[in-house]
Parts: sequence; C-alpha cells; structure tokens
Amino acid sequence: MIAISFLGTGDYTETEYRHEGKSFKTEFFPEAVYHIFNPEDLYVILTPQAYNKHYDNLSKRIKFNEININTGKNEDELWDMFNSVVNAIPENSEIIFDVTHGFRSQPLFALAIIIFLKTVKNIKVYKILYGAFEAKTDDITPIFDLTPFLNLIEWTGAVNEFIKYGNANNLRDILSNIQDSHNKSNEDKLTVAKNFGNNLGDFLERLSFLRIHSISKPTLSDLINNLSKSISLIEKDFEKDKSLEPFMSLFSLINSKIEPFGSLTNKIFDIESLKVQVNIVKWYINSNQYQQAFTLYREFLVTSFCIKSSLDPINDRDIAENNIHTFIKKYDFKNSENADIHKNNVHYVIVKYFNDILELRNDMNHASMRENPNPVKSFVNKSKNLIPEMNNIIENYLY
Repeated sequence: MIAISFLGTGDYTETEYRHEGKSFKTEFFPEAVYHIFNPEDLYVILTPQAYNKHYDNLSKRIKFNEININTGKNEDELWDMFNSVVNAIPENSEIIFDVTHGFRSQPLFALAIIIFLKTVKNIKVYKILYGAFEAKTDDITPIFDLTPFLNLIEWTGAVNEFIKYGNANNLRDILSNIQDSHNKSNEDKLTVAKNFGNNLGDFLERLSFLRIHSISKPTLSDLINNLSKSISLIEKDFEKDKSLEPFMSLFSLINSKIEPFGSLTNKIFDIESLKVQVNIVKWYINSNQYQQAFTLYREFLVTSFCIKSSLDPINDRDIAENNIHTFIKKYDFKNSENADIHKNNVHYVIVKYFNDILELRNDMNHASMRENPNPVKSFVNKSKNLIPEMNNIIENYLY
C-alpha cells in the first residue's frame, strides 16, 4: 500500500492526529499518515515554494518520495501537475490519498486523479483522508475518512449505467463491497444490499439473454417481485450507517426502472404479462439493445397470432409461424388499399407488422452477412414504431 500526501506552504501547528485508536503528534500531516497507517511508500506532492519551506524539516523525520509540481497558475500548469502525479503512481497500487494540506483547487484535483487512476492504472483506494485541524478538541485532531464520498460518485455512475444501458454489473459489485466493508467494522450488520445487487444483476442478465419464459426458479416474475420488496428493506438497512444515507435517494431511480415490470406474472401470455413485454421492449430500446428489442417484438407478434388463432403459444408456435408466412404470400402489403380493407382483420395487422420487420430482423440476426445490408439508421428508425404497434395490438385486437 502507498500513501500520497500534499505539502503546502502553511505555518502548520503541532497537534495530535487521531484515527481509530491510533495517534501521532506532529505539525505535518504526511508524517502522521506515515506513522498511523504504515504505508510501504509515501509520496509527497510539493510545489517549489513548499519544498523550500518544509522539505528539509520533513525529510529529517521520515522517508518519502517527492513529486515536484508547479504552482498551477494557469490551465497548462494544472495539466502538468496532473500528469506529474499520475506518472509517479505505479499500476495496480492500493493507495491512501491525503488532501489535508492541499491548497485551493488541489483537493478537487486529487479527486480527479483518483478517478482517472482507478481506470487507467487499476488502483484501489484504501482511504481518502483529511486531518480536520479546525475540528480539534483538547489538541486532539480527528482524521476524517472521506472515502464514502468517492463511493457515492462511483455509486451514482453505476446507477446511471444501469438506467441508461441496462447494465448492473458495477452496481452489483458496489453493493456487495458496501455490505462487506460495513459488516467488517460494525455490529449492526447490513443484510439486504448484497442480495439485492445479485437479484438485480440476475434479472438484467435474464433480460439481456431474452429469458422471458423460464420454468427454472426463480422465474423472471419471481425476481421482479423480490426486487420490489427489497427496495423498502434496503432503505431500512442503510439507515444503520450515516454515510450510506445519501445512497438511499438513488434507490427511487432504480425502483422507477423496475416498476414497469412489476405486473409480470408466471403466466407470461396473459394480458398483464404481454403489457409488461411492451415495457421490456421499451427498456431494450432506451438502453440501446436493439437486437433484443426486435427479437422480443417478433416473438410478441407470434404470440399474438397464436392467441387469436386459438393455438398454444409454446407448443403450437411452429404452426403459427408457418401460417404467418402463408399469409405473407397471400397479402400484397405494398398496396395501401389493402390496409384499409383489412384494418379490422387482426391476422392481417399482425402479419403486416411481422412482414415489416422480417427483413430487418434477419439482416440483424445474421450479422449483415448478405449483399446490401441495411444501415444502422434503418434499425433505429424502425424501432420507433415497435411500441405503438404492440400497444395497438393489445388495446384493439387481443382478449
């Protein structure tokens, strides 16, 4: 583990820094970090002015690696500072980042470095520290752990990834880490977070692979019900830790994305479950999962044809598809007059919708391995019709 500290030009006052039963008396917080946290290496970030004022004194007390930066008087110098720190930190490091003696914009600068290094150099953040001299009592200065604020940034990003792209992998990992980290140092254990993350991840994996109909337990419907129940439980769970309270407001966003699936039942061909399938297709489109959207839309049309033909939606599916292709040969869909003539014919409407996406869907599922494949815009434009067409069938033709 390595530690990174700032050293400024202030006239620092000696105080006893304390953290979780350990303490050290010094005017230099990097020295307190060195003795309280025992890093394998300590890096101290210094401007020329800080070097001239404090380097000799600090270097006589502890061993550290210096990272020399400029004063950051303009944007170019700020980027030079950024690069100096980033280049000095080894890959795959576990780090403590101390912002106590950071000057002006340097704490924000440090946060940007941390987020950047986590991606570029795969660092792991053990703690972000602040020696709160202004909060001292009887010459005891507490050391604040600011790491939860970094966690909040990562958590917000994970929720955003879930909402925009339908991916809950990071969210699942973060919830697992939150529960494990809390339970290591608290008697009042978290019990719901990890299970919620696993269920959410399982649910989205089922959607990703179009596992709408499943006879295995838990079914997709079971997972949705479990998630809905867990939302209120996890909010109570997080009340056990003050640092987790801000996270709770993000659960309303998660819940708003789960709610449209709430009426899905294990009878996936009843009207309520078909309505949920509309919401699933909408989810696919909104999260740019167009192939899944077109695939489920096609299967929705086959299911609708089965229902209106008194065919079993599972066992008679091949019969329905053969009939659909027979109808495609029968009707001239290019003739606009036919649309008016057959507008009340449910089989005509379903088969027309099916025919409209047949070529696009085949092009997509066969990876454009054909002459004159469709441009991406064709799929995006057609996707705008899927939801209105599904709603039209449900509202005007089924049941």
